[in-house]
Formats: sequence, C-alpha cells, structure tokens
Amino acid sequence: MKYRFILLALAVTLSSFSSEARKRPYPLEYAYGSSLEIQTGLSTMPFAIKGDAKTALGLYGGGDFQLRYTYFPGKHWGFFTSFSVNGGSASDKNFFYTVNNADGDRFIYNTDHFYYSQNNGYIAISFQLGAAYRYDFGRLSLRPRLGLGVADYDLYTINYARVPRAGGETVNFTYKIGDKTIDYLPNPYTSNGRTSFVSSAALQITYSIGNHFFISAECGAKAFLNDYYYYRTVEDAAGIRTESAILPRLLFNCNFGIGWNIGWNRNKSGKYRNR
Repeated sequence: MKYRFILLALAVTLSSFSSEARKRPYPLEYAYGSSLEIQTGLSTMPFAIKGDAKTALGLYGGGDFQLRYTYFPGKHWGFFTSFSVNGGSASDKNFFYTVNNADGDRFIYNTDHFYYSQNNGYIAISFQLGAAYRYDFGRLSLRPRLGLGVADYDLYTINYARVPRAGGETVNFTYKIGDKTIDYLPNPYTSNGRTSFVSSAALQITYSIGNHFFISAECGAKAFLNDYYYYRTVEDAAGIRTESAILPRLLFNCNFGIGWNIGWNRNKSGKYRNR
C-alpha cells in the first residue's frame, strides 16, 4: 500500500510537470527584458555618374557590422540602441562600366595612366535609437524595427583619364563625391565627409537555440537625410569645368548574427504568461 501511494504521487507530479510544459513550450524565450546582439553581413550603396550622354547609376558593394542592445518592457513593444559600421567599394570593372554607360560608349579609359588613382569606396558610422516590435511563434520571433540617429560618413575621390576611340585629345577627370564645394580658400575643394541624420527600417527573424541565445537574419535599409553631390571635374585644352549630379544617400544590408538574452527570464515567474 505504501509503494502504491508513492507511485501515485510520482505519477501526479509528472503529470503536473507535463501540463506546465505544454502551457510554456521550450524554449522559454526572453519575451521581456534585455538582449545584446552582434551582426555582420553585406551592404550595397547606389552612386551616380554624370557623363556626356546621361546620368548613369552604379552600385558599391561592401560589408556591414552592427552591435545592438534591445529592451522589451512588454510582450510586443520595445526599444533599441545600435552602433553600426558600413564600408565598401566598386571594382574598376563595375565603376568604368557605369562611366562608359554615362558617356555613351565613345571612349577608352586609361587606368594605367599616371593620373589614375584607385580610391573608390565609402565608409559610414551610425548611432541610432528606435522602436522594435516582436511576434513570437515557437522558437521563431519576427521583429520589425524603425530607427533614427546620426552618422558620420566619407566617400572618396577617383582620378582617371580618357581618350576617344577614334583618337584625339587625352582628357583628365576627377570624380569627387561630397556634400559641397569649399570655395572660400585659395584652392577650392570638395568636402567628402559629413555628419548627418540617418533613418533606418529593418525586418529581423530570430531562432532561439536555448534560454539564453538566439541566431538571427535581417534585411534593412538606411537613408542619410541629405542629398549628396557627385562632382566630375574635366580638365582639357579648353580649361577646367565642373559638372554634378545629385542622388539621395542610401544603404541596403542583409545580415546574420547571434544574440544573448541578459538576466532572468521574467516569463518563468508566470506573472506575464497570459498577457
């Protein structure tokens, strides 16, 4: 009789644990509280070339790094702060494909010329604050985000030479990317760095691999809230002249990362289980 009672008590206990597990399936995701995550991936940025025939668009390719802290005071809504670095370049082949397209396919570009220098890229450092929303289903969590902050970025100068296919005068070009021309000094120049407001939108999906860690994939875009000027200075027998095109500064990224849920999972207390 004593052993039957022990077995019955054990069966009731196991049944209780099983019922609780069904109410709160593994893993116990941190739906409330803090998380810290690191992401890295690919980014791209469009650029413009104002040529003899038209203004043509090209793409820089590069990388993206993000460090982000997120806090969810409630089940769905939260806020985040992030630090990110983007950087990249366009290869000679891709860059001069765009230049040739803008010039109407009428010239040969001399990259072996002493005047040519390859310094064709960009770097952007951003700090942001924003809102996040989360919808959890099993181990997966869908998290759209909107952010606003400040950024410091630089885009570089490219020099090259060209000659008509049928022969003729060699013309030197300086292709500068900047926000304005500084013309109050003896030697005017284009400022190619700027601090600007930046806004972002992203959609992230995470997968929990335990109570403390998750992996993620994310696609997003950053918009730098000012127009950027693309200057082309032409130096030939007729003298020196400057042309320009304007294009909003945009970055697109696709990242993968890992995150860490910080502290105790408040779901374990049951206080928020039914919210």
